[in-house]
Amino acid sequence: MKVIIKNQNGFTLIEAMIAMAILAIGILAINTMHVSSTRGNTSANKLTIAGATGESIYETLTSQNYSDTVFDAGAHTINELTGFVLPGSISTASWTVTQWSNTDNVDNDGDGTTDEDDENDIKFVTLTVTYTDAAAKSLTINFLKSEIY
Repeated sequence: MKVIIKNQNGFTLIEAMIAMAILAIGILAINTMHVSSTRGNTSANKLTIAGATGESIYETLTSQNYSDTVFDAGAHTINELTGFVLPGSISTASWTVTQWSNTDNVDNDGDGTTDEDDENDIKFVTLTVTYTDAAAKSLTINFLKSEIY
């Protein structure tokens, strides 16, 4: 004769398998989130290095004299800055200088004279730092360099 015990404690095999399946799905979701987080951190690190490099080049350029060759009109490369070495994750760094001309017939500095020399001795500089993440990316910094009288 078969005896049935009531109020048995424990789990059936089906319940245990369902619990393991739910646990496995949760672990896969956490793993996917971890991989995505790691990629995001790597990308942010490369952007930070590019930003710090751009800032360093910017500071080096702004410390140069207005008449220095690094501010001649046209394109320039990092090789023109003595002793400056790019970090390994940075592909290139270059800048383009354009002579800014102000011929708007407005007294921009408020001294009563329009389009005078001190309004024209300004150079517009576009600094570009290129780095590689999943694809080639660039960071651009624009600034003005003026002659100090």
